[in-house]
Amino acid sequence: MEKEEYTLEISANPDQSLIELVERKIYEHNRSLVGDNNFQQLAVFARDPRGEIVGGIIGVIIWKWLHISSLWVRSDVRRQGIGTKLLSVVETEAKELGCTDVFVSTTTYQTPEFYLRSGFAVFGHLDRYPFHYQRLFLAKML
Repeated sequence: MEKEEYTLEISANPDQSLIELVERKIYEHNRSLVGDNNFQQLAVFARDPRGEIVGGIIGVIIWKWLHISSLWVRSDVRRQGIGTKLLSVVETEAKELGCTDVFVSTTTYQTPEFYLRSGFAVFGHLDRYPFHYQRLFLAKML
């Protein structure tokens, strides 16, 4: 049998359908090994009295874990407990949806102390990401 020749295609801006293909194939493989991941998006938003969004927390639930991908509070209303409330509400909702744990990554310039005060523990880090900072990986049980 003759060996097949493969070509590699480099793309700085790949077509979205190709990204979806690769992600779908990974999902199918993972599902064959550990079952359905029950993927679900979850978000909580904070609004001021005028209805403007002043903060939000965004995550996904997968295999009973909540992965927080984003947490933002508008700079002029920080240190008023909005971030703490957002985190508390999203954790409560995730728990009600069957989550047992939560994890997040942040950088040392993004006040990781916030997560540490909220009961998270660092389980890993990347040095020089970015530059002279660190990316921290934190988790806790719900």
